Amino acid sequence: MTDDRVSFDKLTIDNYSAWKFQMKLYLNSKGLFSIVDKSEGEPEDQTENAEYLERAERAFTIIGLSVSSSLVYRISDSLTASDAWAKL
Repeated sequence: MTDDRVSFDKLTIDNYSAWKFQMKLYLNSKGLFSIVDKSEGEPEDQTENAEYLERAERAFTIIGLSVSSSLVYRISDSLTASDAWAKL
């Protein structure tokens, strides 16, 4: 079983640059940042698409859970990881 816990500080109003860098590295290590930056598009094949959607949800969850409760309102209406990333 893999460990998906984020091992760095949550995003606050004081640590955006460090958080962004660490989050990008973390998502890259999980093979998910290409979904966030949209360099990987949604596949047309149903099997590949199901896997892509699962990975996209994982990326969104990781981002959402790494934002402090005082800032989560900024992404609370986001539906995708890339949308949340852009709003932060």
